[in-house]
Amino acid sequence: MNLELLNTLRNDVAYVEDCLININDSADGALDADAQTAWDAGQEYLTTARVDLADLEARAKIVSDLRGGVGARADLPNFVRPAADVSDIDTRTATATAIRDAAMRAIEAADKSILKNIGDTRADALAQAISRGESKDYSSDLVGRAIVATSKPAYQSAFMKGICGRSDELTSEERSALIEVRNASLTPSEGGYGVPIIIDPTILITNGQSRNPLIAAARVEAITTDKWKGVSAGHAAWSMDAAGAQVSDDSPTFAQPTIVTEKPQAFIPYDFELGMDYPGFANQMGRVLSQGYTALVAQQLAVGTGSTPQTTGLFVGATTAIDVATDNTLAPIDIDNVYAAVPEDFRAMGSWVMNVDVENEIRAFGSGTATSRFTVDQTAGGITLLNGKPVILTDHAPAWAATDAQNVLVFGDMENFVVAQRIGMTLSNIPFLFGANQRPTGEAGLYGYARFGSGVVVVNAFRRLKNITS
Repeated sequence: MNLELLNTLRNDVAYVEDCLININDSADGALDADAQTAWDAGQEYLTTARVDLADLEARAKIVSDLRGGVGARADLPNFVRPAADVSDIDTRTATATAIRDAAMRAIEAADKSILKNIGDTRADALAQAISRGESKDYSSDLVGRAIVATSKPAYQSAFMKGICGRSDELTSEERSALIEVRNASLTPSEGGYGVPIIIDPTILITNGQSRNPLIAAARVEAITTDKWKGVSAGHAAWSMDAAGAQVSDDSPTFAQPTIVTEKPQAFIPYDFELGMDYPGFANQMGRVLSQGYTALVAQQLAVGTGSTPQTTGLFVGATTAIDVATDNTLAPIDIDNVYAAVPEDFRAMGSWVMNVDVENEIRAFGSGTATSRFTVDQTAGGITLLNGKPVILTDHAPAWAATDAQNVLVFGDMENFVVAQRIGMTLSNIPFLFGANQRPTGEAGLYGYARFGSGVVVVNAFRRLKNITS
């Protein structure tokens, strides 16, 4: 603030005001031509000078108050800085707070334009994914950076060119966006083109937003690494000891279950005429990738063999088996035997997992008390209850068959069946497909791959009903 300028303007205004007073006092009636000219010039000067003086006076007061600690900052002009667009965020240097804010804006924008047309709960799943926090197996910050990087228009156009075999047409901006995404990638060693997290189907699995009932019932652990490591233990065995007697050794046995992720993959052929617009691709590919991937995960969670390349399904991981009472026959006593065999701690939160065909067999046990085991919880969308516990139906579970050693159903606490889903899916372009005579067919293909694993982390939490082996 130039105080000399302020004082000069004050003096000039005072001088002109005095001149106008003198002109008025010395006039005898109407002003002559010279006096009128001087009067008009003085009025014109004061009109502008008084505005400038008022502004300088106000600024001088604010500066004086600030220096004196009066706290007149409230009088300062308010400048509202617009929120940065995702394109303005450098994911390599931005703070965690800036990344989270930008990721939320990207999710909201996608929910209004793309996600509403896919018809799932992806926006909620994405919001949860950047709010989980940090652990040895998971990083919300890393997920947020991947969302921001893959939501930039430059990457979306680079992604479309890449999967359509036109990577040689990338602009310098698109190449920079591609490098940034690979630096922020959730699958850094996979190569290819990272599927924009907004339409990535793995995000649905990680947050229990899948429509598959078995996936929704399992305990899902989202990871940004290749394996999940947990800790499990039985309860401490408390004892009643005599006064003065040495307490017994009641320490629980701790274990560290590990679930290694396997590599599901898919190949999607398409014509060269595939549309180049990103929103249209996102709408269609979001559905195609999600439906196929969810179906594979659900099948593996039910009956995966546990031998690479398959993960461990519930009907394999539940290793404690209860045989049917009568060979090749499913009867009410079998339900009671399985129910009673699960320890009380796990029975309290237990659920049944079975094929709808097995459910139909149980419903057909008979009339009267034989069917009394079945009820319907009218307050929970008509969920079937068996012995008071919810029934999870999946077509991927084994159907009833009068076959030796055939698995029938599983009962136990689903909190102890873990799905480890690594966030991130990659697509690679196969530029030419060839027919039987090794000539091009006019088609290209997309090769997609991701990683997930599953397993029972507390074996004692489950019992499996199976047909007798003769």
